[in-house]
Amino acid sequence: MSPVLPKLPVSRYVKLLSDENSVVHEIGEFIVEDIARFRQEKYPEEVYVISPRKIENKMKTAIGDSEVTKLKISRTILALTYGMSEEDFWWSRTRRGGRNYRIRATPDNLLFLRFRLRLI
Repeated sequence: MSPVLPKLPVSRYVKLLSDENSVVHEIGEFIVEDIARFRQEKYPEEVYVISPRKIENKMKTAIGDSEVTKLKISRTILALTYGMSEEDFWWSRTRRGGRNYRIRATPDNLLFLRFRLRLI
């Protein structure tokens, strides 16, 4: 299988993931922590579903940051998962035309995401 390549240039977001002061890094940390929490509660091979709208609402109540938008969350997810195989990461459309992203919550994928954020 070939890796999933996003259609939009996310190179800027890949660079911002390593900057600890950026909103993109905070979004990435939030998603990775949520996946780790999901792995502990569910079976280890379950699929984690990311809804940018729900992540936006959770982050705005937790952080109170107005810079968090659905577009930034979507691009951050694409930057985080850049290079993952199609078996581990894919997306689907919602009724309103948005996207829901799915990541297979395995230890290897979680390690991949932490390396991308430079948490390890």
